[in-house]
Amino acid sequence: MKDGSISPQTACSVFLPGASWTPRGCFSWERCSTTRDIGIRRRNCSSKVQVSGFPGPGRPLPRPPFSPPRGCWKKPRLSDRKGVGSRRSAGLSGGHWNFSMESGGTPTGGAGQGGIDMSRPQISLCMIVKNETEYLDACLTSVRGAVDEIIVVDTGSDDGSAELAMRHGARVIRKPWRDDFARARNAGLDRARGDWILVLDADERLEPGGAAGLRTVAQEPEAEAVLIQICHEPGPGQEPTVINPVVRLFRNRPEYRFEGRVHEQITPSICRARPEARFIVSEVRVRHLGYHPETVNSRNKVARNLRLLRLEIRDHPDRPFHWYNLGVEYVRSGRLPRALACFRRARRGIEPERTPWAHLLYKTEARCLYAAGQPGDALALIQEGLRLFPKYTDLYCLAGLIALDLGRWGAGTEFLRKAVELGPAPSMFHREERMGTYLPCFALGAAAEQLRVYDAALMWFKAALTFQPALRPAALRIAAILRVIRGEKAASDFWATWAAGDPKGRQTRRIGSTTLSPGVSRRLADAERHLCRITDSTPFQSLILAVRLEIAQIQLGEVASHAL
Repeated sequence: MKDGSISPQTACSVFLPGASWTPRGCFSWERCSTTRDIGIRRRNCSSKVQVSGFPGPGRPLPRPPFSPPRGCWKKPRLSDRKGVGSRRSAGLSGGHWNFSMESGGTPTGGAGQGGIDMSRPQISLCMIVKNETEYLDACLTSVRGAVDEIIVVDTGSDDGSAELAMRHGARVIRKPWRDDFARARNAGLDRARGDWILVLDADERLEPGGAAGLRTVAQEPEAEAVLIQICHEPGPGQEPTVINPVVRLFRNRPEYRFEGRVHEQITPSICRARPEARFIVSEVRVRHLGYHPETVNSRNKVARNLRLLRLEIRDHPDRPFHWYNLGVEYVRSGRLPRALACFRRARRGIEPERTPWAHLLYKTEARCLYAAGQPGDALALIQEGLRLFPKYTDLYCLAGLIALDLGRWGAGTEFLRKAVELGPAPSMFHREERMGTYLPCFALGAAAEQLRVYDAALMWFKAALTFQPALRPAALRIAAILRVIRGEKAASDFWATWAAGDPKGRQTRRIGSTTLSPGVSRRLADAERHLCRITDSTPFQSLILAVRLEIAQIQLGEVASHAL
């Protein structure tokens, strides 16, 4: 098949390769559980792991604040109520943790959940805050029952954040801000007494069911650290477009400490201390709100991150992760040539198979190349990335969209169909779930419509609606095709049915009533012109501009703010 031209017969074979064939993954998909050799071992954490005794096999001894010599720390009997302040019984009373306060507050004995079973591992939540009253209450409420201790390092709040944390039973440690996120986080880790450390920011929320998930993975006897799925919400009330697996739960060991002034990491210290450390990828989800556009602008996060990253690179010029993050900040500030130079520097310094964030580097650099007007280079880089990460759906979807923009019809449809077949990328990858669901389906539908293979176009647009019922462009394209091949009544009936069931409700029904009420032909044409005015001029150009918007906007504030 030659790219750039295609016969109607070949088009039918491309888009309808069999009367009984349906695109695998359109209506159901299974998560890939294949273990990849990238330093992370995927495990099924849904089954319960029985851990008997204390401290139990594979778990560290609880460390009291005075750190006695090895072998001196013994578990006190639960009936031993004497000498609460003594070394032997420090921090334990009545069968559950009972931590004292650094600054005010009320001891909670398990963050408000009394009667905790001491046979299970204890989890300490460690946070840093500064003027976070807008977010902090919801964050601490979300972890109720999930953690046994809350430690908040306050770096200079003057809005009552510290007092709010203490009302939730937190130990508040006041530390002046020194332009170093790792330093602030480690101040909290130094005071933690649980078996495990959970790290959250004030603008994050543990999603429902997360408490049980955390308790389960904390009983994995062989695990040293757990990757949690961080879901970056693009705007108030919107579904997350980016999901990022990040190490946020790890064993409380003195050698495990954060590194880096900004985009601080715990993974390097874990791997350095225990090269054989096992990382578990969990399905526990945390929703992140901090990169809403208004929040980024109001807090001037880009300027702050650029300044701290330059300081970090000055001190550690050979660390690829810093160059990658500097490139991300340059993209967010619109300086694409500088961003590309940073991405290339980062890529030269890594071994992709041994770097957990390498797949994200390939994806981010390819999007930057496309936005900079270099689609051919972007496609070549994606193909290189696919040889390294053949299960990474996002790269297939991007490759398909870019190939269609270049007029490479055969390659584009092949990439997109592979993205639909794979479904959303496995949870070990940074991923955008739309790239394995409605986005490639919509692109395939638009391409089929341009080639006038209308049955295939309808099939793919309907598949897109199956994944995203409120996807108005797909509904408009279906109505337009039905008007051509079955008449105005079929188009009007479809639109009315879709509008009535649209979860967006009021807005969609208002659009439907004004565009497809009596006089369907004229109003459907108006709706089509409205769509084309938004996304350029013709159906296929609609796809191309949608692709450009999808790629060139590059909401990299979400993409890399919490990279591995």
